[in-house]
Amino acid sequence: MHNRAQQWWKDLDEGFERFFRTAPVALLVLDDALVVREANAAYLSATGRKHRQLVGRYVFDVFPDNPHAPGVNSVATFKASFERVLQHGGRDVLPVHRYDIPSPRSTTGFVERYWSPLSVPLHDKDKNVTGILHRVEDATALHRLLETVSTAYEQTETPVRDREAQRLYAEYAAGAERDRARLARMEAKVEQLQSALASRAVIDQAVGVIIAQRHLDPDDAFQVLVELSQRTNTKLRDVATALVHRTTAAPAAPPAPSPAATDTTRPGQKAGR
Repeated sequence: MHNRAQQWWKDLDEGFERFFRTAPVALLVLDDALVVREANAAYLSATGRKHRQLVGRYVFDVFPDNPHAPGVNSVATFKASFERVLQHGGRDVLPVHRYDIPSPRSTTGFVERYWSPLSVPLHDKDKNVTGILHRVEDATALHRLLETVSTAYEQTETPVRDREAQRLYAEYAAGAERDRARLARMEAKVEQLQSALASRAVIDQAVGVIIAQRHLDPDDAFQVLVELSQRTNTKLRDVATALVHRTTAAPAAPPAPSPAATDTTRPGQKAGR
């Protein structure tokens, strides 16, 4: 074992070591040569690895690039992040990034995974950087939901106005107003109603996004959300959250043409994946 990383591990106080081993978040300890020195149970579970498969091995030997996904550059991206931590002694946060995990049960030898990573430096008593504490959160499910909602949104035509859509929107608007009034009157239910209002707020945001992009009335925009929810078999609140996230995370796109401008173009056909 690398001497300085070993000394750091020995110098850990009992409370921190207990936290590391039992923490519900996935944690990995690397020394300054990027050799794995420790992994907690949550990390082993998230990556499908056993302790003996990791400890003492160069991290990128254990987790190589997926040769079937050229251009992803997982190793290069994470290695650059680790080197920044070691060189500058500060934390390094990466955006959600694809990093596939080797798996003998997959026909390609890898399973697709997306991660939200954070790396922070580990120091010895003299404040020298001796290694890295690496935390990852599996964001694969969220990434797939965003892709599903995004694809469905692009394929959803502007709906024809109908009375049922207007009725649904009227019920939604009335329910939102009732919840706001109830929140003011019933202090005992503050927590529950705040949750309801938060859901409605994100739905309002999503309706606003659709109005801006497709030049629709609120009830027509709301029907787009309903159709997305039904098509993806996803709760309306979660569809709205994903759609707002898609809009704020992506570069600004030119507005879709008004339905009055053309009756042949599908709004989603401009956006390719």
